[in-house]
Amino acid sequence: MAFHFVGRHNEIGQPQGISMIQKTLTIEVVCLCCCLTIMPDILAVSNESHMPLPMRFGTTLYVGGSGPGNYSKIQDAINASIDGDTVFIYVKEPCYNENIIINTSITLVGENHSVSVEAKNNSLPTIRIVHDSVKIDGIGVPYIWNGGHSFYSNYGFSVENVSLITIEGFE
Repeated sequence: MAFHFVGRHNEIGQPQGISMIQKTLTIEVVCLCCCLTIMPDILAVSNESHMPLPMRFGTTLYVGGSGPGNYSKIQDAINASIDGDTVFIYVKEPCYNENIIINTSITLVGENHSVSVEAKNNSLPTIRIVHDSVKIDGIGVPYIWNGGHSFYSNYGFSVENVSLITIEGFE
């Protein structure tokens, strides 16, 4: 199949305007390549503030137990956590001995609803909650009664100007 150019021809018989078409196509191709190369960078810069951060669903951190990466202290796991995480605490005999400050929206879960935490420093609350949306499930704080008789209650908890706090499930 042959194409025949209808229109003006130059003095040697070539159709006029072919070089102009070639120039136009060349310029269009170069512009298209430049746009394809530059536009992703421009779009990334202009939309950067509107792009959502990647979502991270809560991770479970472990205290006690024998698994790799388990923390030996509850506070260390809390310090490593971010909002939405769960800190699972294995039972330790006789109990964990530390003062805990919860400053992220996390869930603390005690194994079999029977983890005990005693204050390392008796002049401070055993568990101090300073962040909204905290759930504590299965962790008890011993309270020493007259005569040395020990029983478990929530008296060792301090909740400071926060909301959506749940403390439950110690058996």
